[in-house]
Amino acid sequence: MVSHASETVMLFADRLFLSRVGKLELAAAMSGGLTSHVLTSLFGGVVGYNNAIVAQYYGAGKKQQCVQATGQAVFLALLSFPLLLGVIPFTRFFFQAIGFEPKQIAPANTYLQILLLGAVLIVVRMALTGFFAGIGRTKVVMAANITAMLINLPANYLLIFGRAGLPALGIRGAAIGTLCGSFSAFLILFITYLRVSRSEEYRGDGQWRYRPAMMKRLLTFGVPAGLEMFLNVGAFNLFVNLMHTYGPDVAAAVTIAFNWDIVAFIPMLGLGVATTALVARHIGAGDYEGA
Repeated sequence: MVSHASETVMLFADRLFLSRVGKLELAAAMSGGLTSHVLTSLFGGVVGYNNAIVAQYYGAGKKQQCVQATGQAVFLALLSFPLLLGVIPFTRFFFQAIGFEPKQIAPANTYLQILLLGAVLIVVRMALTGFFAGIGRTKVVMAANITAMLINLPANYLLIFGRAGLPALGIRGAAIGTLCGSFSAFLILFITYLRVSRSEEYRGDGQWRYRPAMMKRLLTFGVPAGLEMFLNVGAFNLFVNLMHTYGPDVAAAVTIAFNWDIVAFIPMLGLGVATTALVARHIGAGDYEGA
């Protein structure tokens, strides 16, 4: 829950800073950021199921297979990168088709495209987060997310407003600052994962070897989870962006309203991650009553 709360702080502060730049930039952070989340949610939902698979292996005492399963999730996460990059040339058409005013399209599209350049970091982070949640080391995820927040907030401030001798980049600065925070979280998770996976307790044969049976299991259960997330977030994104077609004033108002809304519910998503891990761990141990 603390990990998700730090994500909430980053989103809230990002839009708060942009509200000082202008209502077009404020609304663009919502429409562009949410659309980026939709595009990554399908892949993130699939690799995020690594949480349940790792927890089952952990509950069964098969710790080496926790690492092997995570390797498959990382493979899938990396495969999403060219697909996400391939979407970039066409993102402007989405905002045009939905009915944005021309002056709204440029900042929203700029924000979206920059985020997509680093979207693979988010997907890989979800695979690694699944590993640490599955083995019960959620403090690692919390530390990574809090670090991302501590880097993202000053980076956004400096890049958006042009402080400390830097140029004022506005909406571009907000997107770049977000990627800086995401990269720092990825770095912490990946370095810690390498250290844990090479320990005597978890080290197994062929950590990065392709394993068809494990990959099939991840896809069998992960694809429905990813589709559910994609459709859920996609429907919400469509509603929000349709509201943005009423013009910059309504778009800014909708963004402000939902910016407060995320404070209420995003931290609670951490309960879902924790419950998934605990249930899967009991199932792996054969304790169905506990599950």
